[in-house]
Amino acid sequence: ITAVECYANAGTPTVTPIITGGAANSILTGALTCGTGSFASGTLNGTPTQAASGSIDANITAAGGTAKYLVIRITRTL
Repeated sequence: ITAVECYANAGTPTVTPIITGGAANSILTGALTCGTGSFASGTLNGTPTQAASGSIDANITAAGGTAKYLVIRITRTL
C-alpha cells in the first residue's frame, strides 16, 4: 500500500482502515480525518502489505455529524 486518502461531502468523519485481522495501525499510524471538498492524506505505518487473499476494513471511527458519504482511496502496487 503506497497511499490512503479520504474525502467526505461534509463534516469531519474519521476512518482507520486496517488489513483484515491486522492491528489498528496495520495501514496508518492513526485515524485519518476526511477532507471536505478534496482528499486528505493519511500517514502510512511503514510499508503496509496486503496479502493476495486479504481484505481491508474501512473502520469509520467517527461519523462526522453531517456527512452523507465518504470515499476512501487506497493506492497500492501489484
